[in-house]
Amino acid sequence: MAKLGWIDVTEVSFNAFLLFEPIHAEYIATREPDSHMGTAIKANTAVDWYLRHIYPPIGDYLDRCLALAKSDASAEEIREAEINVLDRVHDWLVYVLDPEKYDRQDFNGWDNASLLGMADFKHKVVIDIGSGTGRLAFSVAPIANTVYAIEPVANLRRFIWEKRNELKLDNVFPLDGTITQIPLPDDFADIVMSGHVFGDDPPAEVAEMTRVTRDGGMILLHPGTNNNSESEAHQYLVEQGFEFANFEEPGDGMKRKYWKTVHKINPSKLGDCLMLKQNGYEFVEETKYPNINESAQQQDKPQPPYQIPLEPNHPVIDLPNRKRLTWVLMICVKPSRKDVPYVATAMRASLSMSYPICSG
Repeated sequence: MAKLGWIDVTEVSFNAFLLFEPIHAEYIATREPDSHMGTAIKANTAVDWYLRHIYPPIGDYLDRCLALAKSDASAEEIREAEINVLDRVHDWLVYVLDPEKYDRQDFNGWDNASLLGMADFKHKVVIDIGSGTGRLAFSVAPIANTVYAIEPVANLRRFIWEKRNELKLDNVFPLDGTITQIPLPDDFADIVMSGHVFGDDPPAEVAEMTRVTRDGGMILLHPGTNNNSESEAHQYLVEQGFEFANFEEPGDGMKRKYWKTVHKINPSKLGDCLMLKQNGYEFVEETKYPNINESAQQQDKPQPPYQIPLEPNHPVIDLPNRKRLTWVLMICVKPSRKDVPYVATAMRASLSMSYPICSG
C-alpha cells in the first residue's frame, strides 16, 4: 500500500499486532503469503499465537508465510521484515495506537455542508457505519435525535465516547459492528450513512444498510468512491438507483457521494398477489410510470392505470375505464420469463386486480 505518513512505523514495536482484533486478522488472512510476514512471525511467536487465537482461520495463511520465512535471519533482517509488514497495516496501527492522528488528517476537513445538504437530519435517528473517529457522526449529532456510531475497533469506539463527552453530545452512542453486521433491528433508522468503508462486497453491504433503514428513509455514502471511478462498487450503486455527486476532500482530491431513498414493500400486505410469483413474476421494489398523454386518453380502448399512487391516503384518482378506488397499494411486478406479460397490481383490502401494461 502507499505510504500514508500518519505514523513512523520504524518506531513501532511488532507487538502492536497484539492490539489488533478479529476483523484485522480476517483481512490479513486474505492476503498473499510472503517471506516478510513469515520472517516476522517466526521471530515473534507471541504474535503468531495471538493471531491464531483471535481468528483461527488465519492459521493456514500463517503456516504458508512461515514456510517462506528466511532461515537464520539476522536481527537486522528480522527488523526489516517487521517494518515491511507494519507499513502494510499503517492505518490500523494509527487506529489502535493513536486515533487522534487520524482525526487530524487533512482529508477530514471537508465542508460539513456537503453531508448536511444530502438529507434532513433534524430529529432523525441516524446510523453511522464504520464511524472511525466519528467525523460523520459528530457532523450531524447537533441536529439529529440520536446517532449510533457503528465501529468494529474498540480503541476507536473509546475515542468516540471520549469525544462525545468532550463535545457534550450525549446523543451519540458507539456500538461494535461492521457494514455487513449492524447490531440493530430491521427498519430502525431514518438515515443510514457511511464513508470510506463501502466497496468490499457491494451487494451484501447495500442489503444490510437497507435492512436497518425504515421505509422512506435514506442511505448516504460520503464518500462512496473516488471521482470518475468506474469500479464495480460505482456500477452497482448506479444499478441500484443511487444518485451521486462530487465533493472535495482536502488533500485527497474529488470524491463521489451517493444517496438513495429506500422504499420497502411489506409482503404481508400482498395477499393474493403473492400467487403472481408462482406464475412467473418477480416483485420490483421501485418502478416509475409515464404520464398518460392526451392522445392515449382519447382512445376508445381501455387504458393502463399509469397514475395509481404508491402510498396509502393519496388523493382519490380515476383509473381510465375502471372503478374509482379510494385506497390502493401499488405493487409492481415484472416477468421472470419471456412468455409472461408485464402487469401492475392494485390492491384494495383483500381485493386484488391485475391490469396489463404491455405485452413485451
